[in-house]
Amino acid sequence: MKPTILFVILPLLSACSLGRKTPNPSVGIKPVPMSGLSKSDTESLRSAEKLKAYPLGRYIDPNNSRIMHEAHTLYRVESPSYWNLRPGPAESLPLVRGRDSAKVTSPEAAELLVELNRQKQTTAAVIQSSQTVSKSLGEISAQLEQSKRQTEQNSRLEQDLASTKERLGRLEAELQSKPTRGLSEPVSLKSGTLSSDW
Repeated sequence: MKPTILFVILPLLSACSLGRKTPNPSVGIKPVPMSGLSKSDTESLRSAEKLKAYPLGRYIDPNNSRIMHEAHTLYRVESPSYWNLRPGPAESLPLVRGRDSAKVTSPEAAELLVELNRQKQTTAAVIQSSQTVSKSLGEISAQLEQSKRQTEQNSRLEQDLASTKERLGRLEAELQSKPTRGLSEPVSLKSGTLSSDW
């Protein structure tokens, strides 16, 4: 048990003995220079927040009666800072005048016009292709309907042919089963069978 305690404690002690590394003194942090606005310019752009101090005497904490607070000052932000939307004359601030894009012709305007014309041509070609495909689909659907009608007609004809072959087969079998007489003598069959009129 003692050796295991030593194995656990020794790494912990060695970790504690490692000192904290001090930062390299040759590397320094340089402050970033502020913009060229003075304090008066900043005040004309944004208002400062308003603070109010409230002096408090000793008091007992309302949440825990065993705690007493010593006299101190309480600071409260009465109003936060905000942008000044009605500044006075801002002659000290450099203003950048914008251009009216409706009046200025840019070199990109010609490129945009070319691209717009290309897009119009592409759209017209797509519409024409769509109409051609639509027309082709109409023709194909008409041909499909005609093909369906022909298929139905062919199936009816096949059924009629099958029934005719069956009837013919029965008639031939009936003829072969009867004794043959001369060719000039009419064959008298019962009703529904062959007669001399046939």
